[in-house]
Amino acid sequence: FVVAAAERGERTLYISYEESAEALESAVRGAGVELKPGLETGNVMLFCRMPEAMGSDEHLFTNLATIKSFQPHHVVVDAMSACHRMGSGKAAFDYCMRLVNACKEVGITCLLTNQTRVSLLGEDLSGMGFSSLVDTVLQLQFEPDPDELKRSLVILKARGSNHSPRYHDLHITDHG
Repeated sequence: FVVAAAERGERTLYISYEESAEALESAVRGAGVELKPGLETGNVMLFCRMPEAMGSDEHLFTNLATIKSFQPHHVVVDAMSACHRMGSGKAAFDYCMRLVNACKEVGITCLLTNQTRVSLLGEDLSGMGFSSLVDTVLQLQFEPDPDELKRSLVILKARGSNHSPRYHDLHITDHG
């Protein structure tokens, strides 16, 4: 997503609450994704900070200031589930709601990752309590198989589109 946007000349702010910039670049490079060209052109900005570094209000203020100055077309937040470490569950919810709403108000596309332990079927589709604000929800999951690890992708929600209800095989290769 980030590399394709950079290749189109679109700016993406990647907010990582899980890894340092160096670790993130190395991890995606291992899956065949190269962030360096986008970083060099200035179309990609990595903003990496541990959730515990400050409270949710300070994270929000800092991120909104970065969005205002960088003026991205897209914002990636990896992972929303880490926001619970900023404070209370309500603080995490408020942070996520305000950040996504601020982006939507100015037409910025948000891609949010969220690590969950169980299927979101029958649960709040965002995993954070703000499904009404989220337009599309994709679930990646592991399928039991005695011989190999199988991954699948299912579209749980795609507002305004007739989408596939099927589970799709997901393969991670040396090319992405």
